[in-house]
Amino acid sequence: MDTESSIMIVVQLKGGLGNQLFQYAAGLALRQMHNCELLVDTSFYTTTQERKFDLDYLTIDYKVATTEELGEFDLPIYRKVWNRLVPVPYKRIYREASFAFDATFHQLQPPIYLKGYWQSGKYFQPYASVIATAFTVREKYIQHLAALTHDMQQHTSIAVHIRRGDYLRPEFVHVHGVLDATYYKQAIATMQQRYGNCTFYFFSDDIDWVQQNLPLNDMQYVFVSGHITHHAIEDFYAMQHCQHNIIANSSFAWWAAWLNKNPLKHVIAPLQWFAPKHNQSTHDLIPSTWQRL
Repeated sequence: MDTESSIMIVVQLKGGLGNQLFQYAAGLALRQMHNCELLVDTSFYTTTQERKFDLDYLTIDYKVATTEELGEFDLPIYRKVWNRLVPVPYKRIYREASFAFDATFHQLQPPIYLKGYWQSGKYFQPYASVIATAFTVREKYIQHLAALTHDMQQHTSIAVHIRRGDYLRPEFVHVHGVLDATYYKQAIATMQQRYGNCTFYFFSDDIDWVQQNLPLNDMQYVFVSGHITHHAIEDFYAMQHCQHNIIANSSFAWWAAWLNKNPLKHVIAPLQWFAPKHNQSTHDLIPSTWQRL
């Protein structure tokens, strides 16, 4: 094996934008630790129409792994057995064992191929500033939102993300579940009690549901999705510029809140992140400074 291949990290990307950001952030953290090359495996997106590769919207300077580079991790059967048995620093392929944070992750040594979701800031928090810079939305996608984001800074603004759409589909609803109006009513009331006069900016793929189920008469509000913004990356950017966030059980909304630069931001996240039958511990997913309802 040549020197270059011996020090590379390859991270498998799959899922939507939020998942891709967690996966890339984990790989980026290891790259920062070992000062080596980071490559992404995008082959998932050649076999599905459900999700798209979304990192091109951001200022990430990524490099896609070639077939030859991926071949470095196509282990024969005896090496796969060896890979399962050896201590963490000697593994060539590392699969996420559970949804909880795995502290042995930071013992990994290149060359390594990462397979998982890595949904905890604990994987990359020491490199938060590097990651936040890399995850900047490219100007050409959001330059028309200057007036909106300016308004958000002129008063107490709360981004409310409500995800229904794909979460209502049979193949997803039993995994993620759909948050009901009770969570959003409690979160909105909490923000109103905390900040008094504030404006709620709604980001949702189901504005009709918002109109029918939330107490809009009791608040100042703006419908953003489908009215001011017309693409998910625009929502993603705009949510970061509200002063505070109420998020759905969504990695997309998680990242918008995490990338919010307000040092005094208050973030409310749901206790229910998964449907009851698919419930997993999310203790390591939600930062300790965020509130859960």
